[in-house]
Amino acid sequence: MRFIARDLGGDSNVDAGIDDVQVYEFTCPSTVEGDLDNDGSVGPSDIAVALLDFGRCIGCLSDVDGTGDVDGGDISLLLLLMN
Repeated sequence: MRFIARDLGGDSNVDAGIDDVQVYEFTCPSTVEGDLDNDGSVGPSDIAVALLDFGRCIGCLSDVDGTGDVDGGDISLLLLLMN
């Protein structure tokens, strides 16, 4: 982020102020299927994330097969996708 305040010359005065600035971090989701921890590959930590979400979990990233819950099917898919 950069702010510039410039004097226009002559008798001009430069007054600059920033009020109520908020900066948020944004992380893009991984484009690797099954990469639940966004580290760029599918590995043991992704299996751990899925196990933490195990059970009914509508809309969870861990629901790799889209059935509305995280179960053995999702774990199996993650194992197949492991690098």
